[in-house]
Amino acid sequence: MAYAKDRLQGRAVTGVENPSGPADPLIVHPDIRRNLMEQKSFVEGARAFTFWGATLIDRHSRNHDAAADGLIGLLTPVIKGFQTDKGFDMAVQAQQVFGGHGYIEEWGMSQFARDARIAMIYEGANGVQALDLVGRKLASDGGKHVMAFFDLVKAEIKAHEGDDRMKGLVEPLKVASKQLQAAGMYFMGQMKTPNAALAGSNDFMHMMGHVCLGLMWVRMAAAAYAALDAGATDRAFYEAKIATGRFYMARQLPACGMHLARIETGAETVMALTADAF
Repeated sequence: MAYAKDRLQGRAVTGVENPSGPADPLIVHPDIRRNLMEQKSFVEGARAFTFWGATLIDRHSRNHDAAADGLIGLLTPVIKGFQTDKGFDMAVQAQQVFGGHGYIEEWGMSQFARDARIAMIYEGANGVQALDLVGRKLASDGGKHVMAFFDLVKAEIKAHEGDDRMKGLVEPLKVASKQLQAAGMYFMGQMKTPNAALAGSNDFMHMMGHVCLGLMWVRMAAAAYAALDAGATDRAFYEAKIATGRFYMARQLPACGMHLARIETGAETVMALTADAF
């Protein structure tokens, strides 16, 4: 972020932003803003998701809350698999902001990218996390915990009905949640052809990750509006939180539609080649 504000490169397409300098800072360019917003919206959403997971663990360990235990069991592969997949992507995007400087050791970004890469492997490679989610966790206790998750999302959406300020956040979550449920129903219909379900496991893990972050952004935006309504003095912080959440819902959550389309193609193209053809 600091580099994007300081590094001078080119001019803004809407007019000169830094007339006293030879060029404008990187942050004036829309593609740099897109890059930074993708990082910011993911990191803040993922942090909230991780903390929510921690509260579920606490509820079980301190209050013997069986529902919390079932929910964190369902979400653990998503917290680990989705977030480390996307975390590495974000490290690469941060590296991209630096241009060629991101590839050399002087600025440290190449080290961050290497460090982020290992997180996708240790504690179980992320492909295994996805298989665990689809192959075991969805059907655990007769699907009780995934249904509880969907009920939780529905309750959050319903809680903001009638609040026009929240519409741009709630409606995308409603669509994505329905797409996630459709993917789950597809898997249920493929019990006799397990390859069809498992070929879509990575896509399902990412769908669920996006829905979870969407849920976090709805909650954070609601809290931000409540703080503004109460007269919070740090208005810029809460307004930035709302704007970041709106970006995630508009630009990231629609990936669920792509993942559903890929899941519904089944295993035919995935398994088409013989081993010798690779």
